[in-house]
Amino acid sequence: MEIIWYHPSQPAARWIEGLQKRLPQARVRRWQPGDNAPADYALVRSPPVEMLKGRDALRGCLH
Repeated sequence: MEIIWYHPSQPAARWIEGLQKRLPQARVRRWQPGDNAPADYALVRSPPVEMLKGRDALRGCLH
């Protein structure tokens, strides 16, 4: 399971560490501009249009 994470003002490390502890089978990464690698889920807050553009295969997106 691939998860992309984005929040405009929260530090990514703490969130990603917590997600990895709770979902050890998942690979969680912080989204950065230019990242268009596949993902199954997106956990986001105020995502840039570029982040979700073309991600029609997402199984879920939690805002």
